[in-house]
Amino acid sequence: GFSADSGLAVYGDIAAIPAYREAGLQYHDICDPAWLDDAPELFYGFWGACFNDYRSTRPHSGYEVLAAWRDRLFSDSAVANAIRRRLAEEARPAETHQPYACEGLAGAFFVYTSN
Repeated sequence: GFSADSGLAVYGDIAAIPAYREAGLQYHDICDPAWLDDAPELFYGFWGACFNDYRSTRPHSGYEVLAAWRDRLFSDSAVANAIRRRLAEEARPAETHQPYACEGLAGAFFVYTSN
């Protein structure tokens, strides 16, 4: 696939390092988010290495081919335009009035109760 052709490790190779092998861990074991609590150094080491590998690897040229196909075949097709219209309709608010008036600054209460 694109990952292997770009030089990235494939599933079988990602966890094939001595520390993981000695612990009896395979790729699907290391992907368990429980490691974040149980062994954060393993979690961050594994996902940090994956992150760094993906950031430092040039994308496979196949992605450019797929993007060209997408742009040529789907970006301005009748189906794509129908989907855009439908999404725009769904995004319109059902009501245009606010549930309550809010003039000026919201105040301290807003600061302590809003995300």
